[in-house]
Amino acid sequence: MEKSIELIVELTNKLMKTNLLVLDKDISYFLSKIAEDKNLCDIIKECNINYSFYDDWEKANKLEKIYLPINKRDTIAFVMGLIYKLDTKEISIIELLTKFFPNTSDMQHAYDLLCKQALVPLRDAFISVLKGECMEEVQSDKKAPVLDKMVEDISDWLKVLIQNIQSGKYSLGENCEKEILFFAKGLLNCIDLNDTYLIKLVWLGLINTTFKYAVRFKELSQIQKLFKLYGIDMEI
Repeated sequence: MEKSIELIVELTNKLMKTNLLVLDKDISYFLSKIAEDKNLCDIIKECNINYSFYDDWEKANKLEKIYLPINKRDTIAFVMGLIYKLDTKEISIIELLTKFFPNTSDMQHAYDLLCKQALVPLRDAFISVLKGECMEEVQSDKKAPVLDKMVEDISDWLKVLIQNIQSGKYSLGENCEKEILFFAKGLLNCIDLNDTYLIKLVWLGLINTTFKYAVRFKELSQIQKLFKLYGIDMEI
């Protein structure tokens, strides 16, 4: 646990000190390093079960300020969800800073304020959970192995992939296109069945098909990042 604590402190401090000009790169690094730590991934996975990011994000938008949940586990789920949305560009950092900090014309200063309101509580919440100080917050009904928010995000990326292939964005051979679409649509159909074995089976079929035809898709890279981020093991 000590190494995980040291890692989350290092990563959050690095992200808090970054310049907005290189924020995209540092967010990707932040997420990739967290995905390599099993303790942090397990915590994120547990915190997201039965949690709705969009409910708290809607509250924040209505209040036009960072609105953190009451307990630390939900804080982890919310802030990590926000960071992921920034990474995928679903949420614009400039629009967020402009809306939540309207009295601050300096965007770098606004980012510093965001860090104090979101990244510092995220770091402290991770440390508390890693030290076992938040056991009373664990809900007894948390049992779903596939997370609602993760399912929604993966489904969105699969739909984008399918649409891009069907529109001709990617130059694929006929057989390659048919096989990729077969597995992509299959994964889209089974992702919300809470059957991790079936999801893994279809996912591996999809990935092996990309190896077979030597093709790469940014959409699959994002999906793979989601699996790692939420602690879903897609290896055999």
